[in-house]
Amino acid sequence: MKKGQTLDSIENCIEKIHDHKIYVNGFFVFGFEGETKETIKETVNFAKDKKIDTIGLMPLTPFPGTPQFEEMKDRIFTHYWELYDVQHVVYYPDQITPYELYINSLEGYVNFYNPKGREFFKIKKEKSSGFFFKLDSLFEIIVANWSYRSYLLYQMELMANYRYIKYLKSLSKKSPDKQMKFTKENENLGLHKILKKRYEQRMSRLI
Repeated sequence: MKKGQTLDSIENCIEKIHDHKIYVNGFFVFGFEGETKETIKETVNFAKDKKIDTIGLMPLTPFPGTPQFEEMKDRIFTHYWELYDVQHVVYYPDQITPYELYINSLEGYVNFYNPKGREFFKIKKEKSSGFFFKLDSLFEIIVANWSYRSYLLYQMELMANYRYIKYLKSLSKKSPDKQMKFTKENENLGLHKILKKRYEQRMSRLI
């Protein structure tokens, strides 16, 4: 992505931000040239090891008008724009299948946000029990609840997108002539509504 960052500089920034009692939200994009399933696992383990507080894991999306779109146009298998949302895979990656990129990015959330054994960054509170002490505690609760939210969303994402996932599994090998016949009518919108309602109900219990 030509950001010019190094791993050392990223680690240094995380440490300094935490030293100033600020939470870190990390976003990671997968699917660049040479990246594999191991790349995703190693990245998630890095985020856990550095105690990054919240993360977003996204398959690379080659948006029209970007250099990626032009460079990857022969590997893009659908122009169904509803899927260009940085959460779905719309092209053939270099080293893994579209399904492997999608499912491993999702499973990264489970690995990172699994409440069991999850070690959160803790702000070192002063002895004072004033407003800022309570505010820090509130932030810690928000981060913990966000973790639970992301854990739930993973499960519901799999259920809501089962037809899309089924199609991805059929793309194990590159077939340039195979275009995705996937429209809003193909999606189970009723299921989406049910899952959204269940999610809102479960999250409301945390408030």
